[in-house]
Amino acid sequence: MKLTKKHFFSIIAALLLLTEHASAIVAAGWEKHVIASQKTPIYLYVKDIDKDGDLDIVSTTNRHPNPFNSEVAWFQNNLNHNRPWKKFIISSSDPKTSPAKSTNGIIAADIDGDGHEDVAVASGTAKVAAGNIYWFKAPENPAGRWQRFDIDANAKNSYFKIYTIDANKDGKKDLIAGGTRGAFLFINPGNPVQPGVTWEKIPLTDDAGETGSSIYVDDLNGDGKADLINSYEGTRENGFTGNVSWFDISFKGGKVTFNRTMIAPELKWAFDNNCMDVNGDKKKDLLVTVFKDPHIYWYEAPSKKGGSWTKHLVTDSLKGTDMSTGDIDGDGKKDFVVSGLFQKKISWFKYNKTMQAWTENPVDDNIAFPGDISLDDLDKDGDLDVVLAGMGANQMIWYENKTGN
Repeated sequence: MKLTKKHFFSIIAALLLLTEHASAIVAAGWEKHVIASQKTPIYLYVKDIDKDGDLDIVSTTNRHPNPFNSEVAWFQNNLNHNRPWKKFIISSSDPKTSPAKSTNGIIAADIDGDGHEDVAVASGTAKVAAGNIYWFKAPENPAGRWQRFDIDANAKNSYFKIYTIDANKDGKKDLIAGGTRGAFLFINPGNPVQPGVTWEKIPLTDDAGETGSSIYVDDLNGDGKADLINSYEGTRENGFTGNVSWFDISFKGGKVTFNRTMIAPELKWAFDNNCMDVNGDKKKDLLVTVFKDPHIYWYEAPSKKGGSWTKHLVTDSLKGTDMSTGDIDGDGKKDFVVSGLFQKKISWFKYNKTMQAWTENPVDDNIAFPGDISLDDLDKDGDLDVVLAGMGANQMIWYENKTGN
């Protein structure tokens, strides 16, 4: 049979399709899988969106530093049905649909209390402080049409990480978002679908100064309540000298207050943060990456209340960005995984308490611009897999944990 040009291109297209969806062995103990194509995915969150018992993924897209028509989507996990993942659009990037602009951090939670997993999204650009906080109401069938609501439209702020917390103890999901012009709490009005309703906006500090765009929620002081950890990256005016602090959140007399404790009063380009008990003393320590810098640090929690946090080096050879913690190798101790946006690699780190040293273990050292990252058991086999927003690859990706825990 004569190979025509039409046949040739059909074969090439088929090979490309197979390549895109085939699994690939990366570092020892990991197998790479493409979930679906998506243009420059940047942030993600893992949650069971359709209530079928499997963990799904929601994601946002962006391309800094300029404004960008973003797509917000969710990906249905069909691994246990031996079927491909399926992508559903929450908010289209099509200009005709008045898309959400420059979306960043995302979280899935029941915002309006109807039993369905809604989605809240932070937005803004790295170049101009102009963003929004959106929330998208989930339909009864999440494959259907989602309704968008603005919470902080046309804000003079660019928001990045976002989390939920019940700050005023009313049983409703409030939102905390970190921004380049300060971090803020948004109080859920209780009827968020009502036209014209507003969310009370509260700065973490009186002037919102020196709080930044990366946040994490955890019980840092062991009192059974959620606390907030915040990284401030600094500004050009102060040479990007930032800080890392944590806030004890209380609600008394109808007022939410934040009691701030400095962990790192001066840290240039402080970026993402996360918590884990590194040294096994039953206290939450802090992990911090530094933007465009090959240093990752951990700060040891003080032995006594009010004491200073001790700075330690994790590595001086990885320009880490986003992090996630969890027991990767199944030894009962937490590890952490980090994406190296500017080194095009992903690694996970294990701490040896006896040696007081960290070991870097590769997951993928040839991945274009890895974005947000998470540790979750996607295939329900009892170990933690790595979920990645593959910005440079234009793909949502997961790495199957085959370390034989």
